[in-house]
Amino acid sequence: SAAEICCVDQPTSWYEGFSLRDETDLLFPDLCYAVASPRLELLLYPEATACKDFEIIALEPGDDLALSEDLGLSEASDFEHMLKPLSAFANKSDRGKLVVCAGSNAMPGAAALCGRAALRSGAGRVWLHGPKEVFNSATVQCPELMFLKSVEDAAADAVWVVGPGLGRDSEAESRLESCLAHSSRAMVLDADALFFLARKAELRKRIPPGSILSPHLAEFDRFFDTPPKNGRERLERSREWGKRHGCVLVLKGRYTAICSPNGSVRFNPCGNPILSIPGSGDVLSGLMGALLARGLSPGHSALAGVYLHARTGDLLRLENSETGLLAGELADGLRKAFGELGI
Repeated sequence: SAAEICCVDQPTSWYEGFSLRDETDLLFPDLCYAVASPRLELLLYPEATACKDFEIIALEPGDDLALSEDLGLSEASDFEHMLKPLSAFANKSDRGKLVVCAGSNAMPGAAALCGRAALRSGAGRVWLHGPKEVFNSATVQCPELMFLKSVEDAAADAVWVVGPGLGRDSEAESRLESCLAHSSRAMVLDADALFFLARKAELRKRIPPGSILSPHLAEFDRFFDTPPKNGRERLERSREWGKRHGCVLVLKGRYTAICSPNGSVRFNPCGNPILSIPGSGDVLSGLMGALLARGLSPGHSALAGVYLHARTGDLLRLENSETGLLAGELADGLRKAFGELGI
């Protein structure tokens, strides 16, 4: 049957406090068309229309997908020129060095997924730092990973990814503190690392400038005594948080927002529900860490990482059902998204 189409042009106040229980009062479309660029509310309040997706109707070929001067949608052209093919004389050290501090006895798979995604994203040398039992488990799935016993043994030019599956006990907190104390380079902080950072302001002061933090909505809200009231307030707090701490904040959601330290925001327009599978965030962390290690700036690493992660989900959905995909398959599928860009 033909898709129902609607155009939403309502004041912001109409969206706030909206509930799906009001469904009798609204049309629920399958698709929304946005001329030139979508309204900000469509990105922040998906419940406002409950539409499955939107498509952009460009006014001119090559239009910049901007919502305003400092808000817009990310595109491959924002970063693809930064990803250059390797020299014919390149070796594995030229591809970037990455240390993954992740996993615990309860969640060893997080370390494996993060490390696997980093290798699939072109990192040349990837170490796992953590319990030897976690390393032994991870290398069953990814034998290319190397073991790092102590943070002092890490290469000085290595990039760190910290947090996936780390756990929330005192040992996990000590691992995070050691990583923050050892490296002054921009790092990727995710998952359980964010749990500790939300609890202790003193830890936040030690985050290296330019680091990428990738919370989902609930993880971000933990940073505040009073959670944001709605999507617009959460976005404004994200922008302010990134500026205050000099970090790139990747606020994960249906349309992930990449907030730069200068206050600008780019929403990622691609992706689908496949990306909500367990372990998907671990794959994204490894991907962004690998891009940092390959020499991209934190901002470009976040833009490219989120785009390539989401684009991989779209490509996998074209090939298979949305049901039953595993995060390891998502990590392995990254090659196709890179291939589309010719790298």
